[in-house]
Formats: sequence, structure tokens, C-alpha cells
Amino acid sequence: MKSSLSEGKFLLLTVSAIFLLMALHIFQPQLTEFYNPADFLGIHTILEFFSIAVSAAIFLYGLKSFGMTRSGKMLYLSFIFFQIGTIDLMHTITFKGMPHFITDSSVAKATWFWVISRGLESLLMLTLIVFPNRKLKRDYRSLLLVLVAIFTSLVVFIVFHFEHSLPLLVIEGKGTTFLKNVIEYGVCFILFLSIIIMLAQYYLEKDGNKLTITIAFVFLLLSELIFTTYQSVYDFDNFTGHLFKAIGYYFILRSFYFTEPTSEIDQLSSILSDLPGFIFKLEIRRNVCICTFCDGELLGRLGVFSKEMLSKVPQAGIFKILGHLTEEYCLSSGTTKDKKLFTINYKEKTLLVSLKRYPSSEGVRSVVGTVVELQAGQQKEAIHKTRQSESIRPDKFSQFHYEQAKNLSKI
Repeated sequence: MKSSLSEGKFLLLTVSAIFLLMALHIFQPQLTEFYNPADFLGIHTILEFFSIAVSAAIFLYGLKSFGMTRSGKMLYLSFIFFQIGTIDLMHTITFKGMPHFITDSSVAKATWFWVISRGLESLLMLTLIVFPNRKLKRDYRSLLLVLVAIFTSLVVFIVFHFEHSLPLLVIEGKGTTFLKNVIEYGVCFILFLSIIIMLAQYYLEKDGNKLTITIAFVFLLLSELIFTTYQSVYDFDNFTGHLFKAIGYYFILRSFYFTEPTSEIDQLSSILSDLPGFIFKLEIRRNVCICTFCDGELLGRLGVFSKEMLSKVPQAGIFKILGHLTEEYCLSSGTTKDKKLFTINYKEKTLLVSLKRYPSSEGVRSVVGTVVELQAGQQKEAIHKTRQSESIRPDKFSQFHYEQAKNLSKI
């Protein structure tokens, strides 16, 4: 399943969501003829359990992918939804009309669980999208599970124990209170801010997956606006709000769960399958170039092995083949737009080398390069190109490499 959206689909879904909300309110008198409030408890349970299932799926996905990606952002995301899903579960089983659980179900408990869950969701998701992703060297899954379980248990205890002491958020038959509306509008503001940030990130990265997350925020924002207008927990507006929330969670699931996690080796290996030469990745740490990956069929024809290329010594490893030009490019200052294309001779073979810088990650600069052997008829043209300026347009092979390897710096 393709998880990302195009710009056209994003605009269409955004406009459709707004028009759907308008239509539901304009034609509400006609729609309420088909809506029976007695059915809402069952509908509410189904919609909430869908959201809880999505939270569980993201939590399990994060635990699975962390072993391969070591992504701190994905790990934190999984525990965010573990916490949100648990609180949403408490909201569902304490909703007015549900069977007795510890205490009788009530509007007060269910509403407090709702606003706590939505507040945490908006704040934690905003924090997640603002801070950069980092690779974690240690496994924090057990520690996070304990901390989140303790915090969630504390929230559940407070709501159950102080139910009658907490301020009223909804007065049945009259609607939401001023405090409830302030909290909901605060959540709306955070979600709106998240939408702006996600669109800014999409503008810079052109990652369609960002638009999928953004459309999820759009539906969640509309959902929160609806929850400032209902008069009863069983009325049509309450049903509409839960429906928009479920749609928002669908897009969150589509964004995170249907994107297959891949490790650095997996990504590089997938590129190798389409390349006739070899590909390598260099990291610059304390002014020392370290080759962290090197593989491809050309290595065998050069009489070297992949593991021989992984060396910190400039006179050995990959630099033994590529020479000082590669090391000078790695250690020199420049932007990610600067590219390097040159030819070298090694063991009576003419090799074309393509180099490109990528944005720093965790303070570590990286360079990805490819090497292919030039046949006799290609050598003259390649030598002519390498004598041109550094802003040279790469040949077809280099352009393919740049497009395929542009996400390596995010690993």
C-alpha cells in the first residue's frame, strides 16, 4: 500500500474534509431523522476501538522497526501511541452507558480521559515532528515501557479517585463548559501549528509521506472543533467528531504502518541491484574519513573484497583505489549542492567516480559515492566532462545514483 500523497490528492482531501464538515452541519436536521441516539453507544465503541487498534498497530510497528533502524523518533512515536491508546481505552469503557468498571460509567470520567488524551497527543506529536531523528545506540524500550505505564496508571488513578472533585467539562443537555472549550481550542492551535510545520518540512524535503501525516492533522483539527459545539454526549455532533477522529487515525496508520522499515544495509543493497559498479558511504568524524559501507560487483573485478574497503587509514581501504581526490572532497567545506565527478586509473581500468555530500545527521557529515568502469568508447567523453566546472550536470548513471541515495543521510 502506498503511504504517501501527492500535492493534488492532499488538496483534494483537505477541501473534501472541510466541505464534508459543512455539509454535515447544513443538513444536520435532515440527517438526524436517520440518526437514533440509542445507537450511539455501539457506534462510539466501534469508532473508538478502531482508533485504539491503530494506536496498538503503531506501537507494535515501532517496537519491530527499532531493531533494524534504531530510530529514536519511531521508538518515541510508538510509545506516544501506546500511552494515547491506553487512555482512549479508558475513555471508551467509562463512557456513559457502558457497564460498571471499578466505578459506574459517567460523562465526567470519559470527558476527562478524552481531553487528557487529545492534549498529550497534540503536544507529543508536535515535539516529535520538531526535533530531528537520531540513531539510538542503546535499547530504551524496556525503560520507556515502564515509564509510560507508570504515568498512564497515575492518570487513570487521578481521574477515578478525584472524579467528583475535578471541574466539570460537559453539562449534559447544556453543552461544553468554558474550561472544556479552552482546552479544545488549545489542542486545535497545537494541531494547526503542527500542520504549518509539516507543510514547511514538505516544502524543503518534498517527501509525500509528510502530506499524509498533515492530512491526518487536518481531520483531527476538525474533530476537535466539533467537540466544542455538542450539547449531549449522544447527539449527532458527538458522532461527527468521533468519525473525523477515526478518519484522522486512518491516515496516521497509513503514514507510519504501511511504510516498510529498512536498515542502512537494506537501502544500500537495493541500490546496488541496479548498479554495475560499486557504491560506498563515507562519514567524516573529527576530520577523519571513515568508510562505513562499500559493496558492488565491480569490487570483485578489481580483485578486492568489501571488508577491505572499511579502513580509517588514508593510504589503505577505499582510498587505496580512489586516491587523495576523494578524501580532499570529503574534508573540504562545501554545501550539499556541490558534486564531484572525476576519472581515475586503477589496475589498467578507467573508473568514473561520482561523489555527493548529504546533510549532517547527529553532527556527522556524510558523503555517498559510486564508481563504474568506463569502456574504451566512453573514456574520452568522461574525461571531457570532468574538466568542466563542479556544477556539471551528472551523466545518467550519476543522476540515478543521486536520486536513489538522497535519503541515506536520514538513516
